[in-house]
Amino acid sequence: MAKSTVLPPPIKRGTPAVPPSAPRSPPQPKVSAAANSRMTGIRMIVMSVPLLAVSSYILYKRMVLGEEQKKQEGFISEDGIPVKFSDLNSDSKQS
Repeated sequence: MAKSTVLPPPIKRGTPAVPPSAPRSPPQPKVSAAANSRMTGIRMIVMSVPLLAVSSYILYKRMVLGEEQKKQEGFISEDGIPVKFSDLNSDSKQS
């Protein structure tokens, strides 16, 4: 004998997605335009500092320590096989 499954009743339109017994977050305080502008500026600074630090470190390694710039040596073909640019140049010279 097959087990019968009990499905929950369908959700009616206009009902809230959160049950009324669930706790709601407190309302957020209104922020003035000046404070909002200041928060945007601080957010931009916080986002840009890591980028500035990484790029400065890479330039320091190149300029002071003499490390060479990384260069792309090839690509991955559609078949998933790595192909070096030097292999492409040698194939065109042979034909």
